[in-house]
Amino acid sequence: MKPPSTLSGRIRLVVAGLALLTGGSAALFGATMTLLAMRAGRNDPRHGGAMILGGSVPLLIAGVLLLALAFTIWPRERRNRARGEPAA
Repeated sequence: MKPPSTLSGRIRLVVAGLALLTGGSAALFGATMTLLAMRAGRNDPRHGGAMILGGSVPLLIAGVLLLALAFTIWPRERRNRARGEPAA
């Protein structure tokens, strides 16, 4: 993919990159904390459940939403239908 030539395309690329980075990090951290809370919940059901509901699942959901936003606004190359070029 060649870099966007317009200012709005460059801004979209930066915003999408930041959303991809933060969303991936948040989703990974949320998933890890969810698994740890589920493991801790075996010994103490109240404590593990509170950890899941309090922080890890909302963080996981926020990360997935940021990833979806990143893929939605990621700049794409336009194909030239007159020349019959395939979509990039």
